[in-house]
Amino acid sequence: MDKNHKWYQMAKAWVEGAEIETRYKVGNQWTEWESTANPTWYKNSEYRVKPNPHQHLIDAFNKGAEIEYLDAYGAWVSATTPQWTLNTKYRLKPKKVIKRRFVAYIKNGDLVPTWQHQPPKEMVEGNPIAIVDYIFDAYTNELKGVNIINSNVSDAA
Repeated sequence: MDKNHKWYQMAKAWVEGAEIETRYKVGNQWTEWESTANPTWYKNSEYRVKPNPHQHLIDAFNKGAEIEYLDAYGAWVSATTPQWTLNTKYRLKPKKVIKRRFVAYIKNGDLVPTWQHQPPKEMVEGNPIAIVDYIFDAYTNELKGVNIINSNVSDAA
């Protein structure tokens, strides 16, 4: 193939082992991309190296994100040097969260944490009680969510 051929660089990538996809026009419409084992390199068709399905994870990893892969036992394992094999499942390592459970009371419609396991009687007298989980991002300490686990709100109504 002449080095000036429209698809020379793509053909070179194919010879070096890249998987190639092709599409062509039918009327005014392009067909969907499909894998081809033996590209024909027609000038009126289009060719590309098949995109890596892990590319978004590769980009994130290159920017410092932590990656995990699913091992043969079904457990997610930290991948310090991912191989990016097509038959392996990868994911961004989930961010750690810290959960803190408190007793809280509801006063004037506001949830008021007591920061104690048993709030003083004068704080909660006449106010509904709730057990609340506060969920924080372990890296930034940002509050990510609040879950009311148990409450006597319906008893107080």
